[in-house]
Amino acid sequence: MSDRGLISRLEAEQYSREVCGYSEIDYERNKANWLGSQPEQKLDPETTLRQLDQFEAKAHNRGITHTTFRRITEALGLSGKQRQDLRALLLSSRPEQYEAPLWRIT
Repeated sequence: MSDRGLISRLEAEQYSREVCGYSEIDYERNKANWLGSQPEQKLDPETTLRQLDQFEAKAHNRGITHTTFRRITEALGLSGKQRQDLRALLLSSRPEQYEAPLWRIT
């Protein structure tokens, strides 16, 4: 611990692992690596929008009002490299749902 009573991010991660058995930062890091390693598939607009409708319906039923493009990318099983293509598709097809920087669940 530093002499001012503050701990570094690395120390916080280590304490989290010791106390909780994991670090949320590790979880996010692993998820980002997994998304980046997913094989790219062609983004089919019709299929993607249908999957988005299903994702939104489930989220709406849980009381979710907004989400991130990253979460939509994950939920649709897309590669992190496809996030920009997905974002472009959604903004062009349903611009009224974009409430920067989030996507409004309808």
